[in-house]
Amino acid sequence: MKAGFFLVLGRLMKKSAEKSYHHGSLKEAAIHEVLEFVVRAGHLDFSLREIAKACGVSAPAFYRHFESKEVLLIEVAKRGYELFHQKLQYAAELHSKLPSTERIQQLGMAYLDFAIKYEGHYRVMFNRELHVLPSYPSIKPLADQSFRLLRTTISEAFKSSGMDIDDKEAELATLQAWSMVHGLSHLWLSRILGYTENQFLKMSREIVKAKII
Repeated sequence: MKAGFFLVLGRLMKKSAEKSYHHGSLKEAAIHEVLEFVVRAGHLDFSLREIAKACGVSAPAFYRHFESKEVLLIEVAKRGYELFHQKLQYAAELHSKLPSTERIQQLGMAYLDFAIKYEGHYRVMFNRELHVLPSYPSIKPLADQSFRLLRTTISEAFKSSGMDIDDKEAELATLQAWSMVHGLSHLWLSRILGYTENQFLKMSREIVKAKII
């Protein structure tokens, strides 16, 4: 009898120790913990049990909200792509009165700023593990919209210079610009340069200014 009483009491105490979440707030907590893990570890090799523990809930309770790691990663990436596009769109609108080449440079710097300030999102968005998920095509349009914004700005830059380029040339020029800022972003995230953030941004601005268009 006593053993049964203490077993029930233990279960009640464990249940009360778990945090209580509404569905929306647990989703936000889970996304936050994933981003914290990715920044801390530098990779996506986490389990749902780890994230559930970090959120202060049991694994079964967590699985009711996220049935798989794929579902959680897709949600994190979706938030990242939306935020990324907002940042680039804001930079494009803020500097819309500048010459086209300078607008491209500002987009490049906005890209780098995102990688620095939203490292967790960035690492998830550009990780191979995400891109091979069966459900990745459902968010690919969100990933593509920022590339289209950069491509449009680059095409306008060529046209304003009196050069009418075709679609293939515009795509190649966009890939060239993207590759440069993407490479700089990874150099920063690798932690191997030894620069402060201000030093890195100053150096990157000079590179972007010299190399884009």
